[in-house]
Amino acid sequence: MPADLLVMLSGSAICLSVSEAYEMFSAQIYSYAYGYTQDWDQAEDFAAEAWKRAFIYWDKFDGRNPVGWVRTILKNLVRMDRRSYRPVLSLDPYIDERSESYTHTPRSLISEDDLDLAISRLDSDGPVVEA
Repeated sequence: MPADLLVMLSGSAICLSVSEAYEMFSAQIYSYAYGYTQDWDQAEDFAAEAWKRAFIYWDKFDGRNPVGWVRTILKNLVRMDRRSYRPVLSLDPYIDERSESYTHTPRSLISEDDLDLAISRLDSDGPVVEA
C-alpha cells in the first residue's frame, strides 16, 4: 500500500497520506456520522470504522475528493447497519390488540373472566375440556 497518494485539493495536486487525510478531515467525517445517526457514540464508532476501511483501501482511492470518498464509505456502513436492524413484531393477535394496555405482567395479558373460564374448563385430571 502506498504511504501517500496524489490528491487534488482546490484544483491543485498535493501528495497526501491517509494519516494526513485523517488529520485534515476527521472532524468533518465525524460530523457527517452524527448527522446520519443522531448519536455521538454511534457516530464515533461509524467514523472510526469508515477511516479504518479508508486506510485498508487507500491504494484503490483515485485521489479526487478524499472527504467524499470516506463519506461514501461512512454512508454505506450506516446503510448496512440500518438494513440489518428489523423491529420485532408480534405475531400473536391477542397481544397485538391489547398492546396499548400491556404493562409487562402476565395478568395484563388475560382478564380475570378469561382466567376463571379457563380454570372452569379443567377437569379433575388437568387437561382442558372442550366446550
